[in-house]
Amino acid sequence: KEADIIASSTFPQSQLYRTPGEVITLSCKAPAGSRVTVKIGGQSYEMKPSGAVTNTKELYADTYKYDYTIPSFQGTPRNVDLGEPVYTMEYKGITKSAKAPAKVGAIMKNSPFYARIEKAVAYTYQTTNTSNGASYELYRGMVDYVTGMTGSFIRLSSGQWISKSDVMVYEEKAPIQPVVKSASYIVGEKWDSLKFDISSPAAAIASFDGKMLKLNISIASTSILPVLPQNSLFSAVKADKGDGKTQYTLTLKDNQRIEGYYVELTSTGIVLHVKRPVKAANGEKPLTGITIMLDPGHGGSDPGATGPWGWRYLEKAINFNMSTKLKAELESLGATVLMTRTTDVAVSLDERLTASRNVKPDLFISVHANSMNDNVDISKVDGFSAFYREELSIRGTWAPSVLIESGFVPNPEEFEWLISSEEQLKLAKTISEAVVKYFQQ
Repeated sequence: KEADIIASSTFPQSQLYRTPGEVITLSCKAPAGSRVTVKIGGQSYEMKPSGAVTNTKELYADTYKYDYTIPSFQGTPRNVDLGEPVYTMEYKGITKSAKAPAKVGAIMKNSPFYARIEKAVAYTYQTTNTSNGASYELYRGMVDYVTGMTGSFIRLSSGQWISKSDVMVYEEKAPIQPVVKSASYIVGEKWDSLKFDISSPAAAIASFDGKMLKLNISIASTSILPVLPQNSLFSAVKADKGDGKTQYTLTLKDNQRIEGYYVELTSTGIVLHVKRPVKAANGEKPLTGITIMLDPGHGGSDPGATGPWGWRYLEKAINFNMSTKLKAELESLGATVLMTRTTDVAVSLDERLTASRNVKPDLFISVHANSMNDNVDISKVDGFSAFYREELSIRGTWAPSVLIESGFVPNPEEFEWLISSEEQLKLAKTISEAVVKYFQQ
């Protein structure tokens, strides 16, 4: 072994951008017991070892860190290149340096540094960790400020992170300042629309907390309030400008609800579509005019949970058979019913979401059966579960969605009725009755 800085440990390994005032942790690995400094932006800083390595007589690597605050700059808004951090170690008379393979940059406020969505539908995330699922959708052609970059992700002015592969990053000579030229509220039979005529494409995301619907339009420099008709869904609308965006807040009328919403980018601007409550009809076919999408869980190479019969009768088959019976029951009540799969094929989560987005049903029902860990006493775990979100605050906000877990596949008693055609039909009738009651409220 030779005392040296491990090149692959030097930070950053890819271009990094942050705004002034943000703190990044510069790091590298060098022999324990070394004195390590880092030079960036013309200044040198002493780094601290982790302290995890106590044997400094032998040659062991330790991690050295320094919390560096991105400096502020004056003048025209722009990106400032701080260069590649250079790490230097001194160890038992040996001095060696290593330059990080990528640069650190500062993005000044209102710097004309933009990301344009290139993918038809791109998902944003709260952090660069995508395991908790996406937060919002953006659509091809939308444009937003870039306020950060790390690894394979870009941060937008909303604070949301998006994959680099979904956008084109570019700089302009001067800031883009889209102007909201007009705003109007149009009452429809099933969907109301808030139309914003904007001078150039901008990114927009919407959120709903059960009372207030908020629309954030990035980089918009002006705001115009739409006039709310008497028969609109909302009692008030206001606009707030700041931090490179305009936020519209619509307050729902008392005792009023909405059944969904979504944002659309058009050739002239942004449209926020809001769904009016869908009501059941009178008579023997109360679901007439109502579209329901059923989503049989798993399928194809994705078997789902395994029960007492092993691969002879898997969860994917239970879900599909249950869904076909539910489809027939709902159709007998007048509903138009679509399914995300009609055969034993694998359908990804994104494909299921796309199917729902394309149809925008009045209700989306995902049909599953439950499971449990191998170390659980299966005889003591049973029951039916249903999951939903009242606030329409997750992906697929254009329709109310519910996830049904019809029973526990590994439980022998529940498995018997889960695979029973008669019991499946009973459950299908019960769910159909519940759907009618939902649309009658």
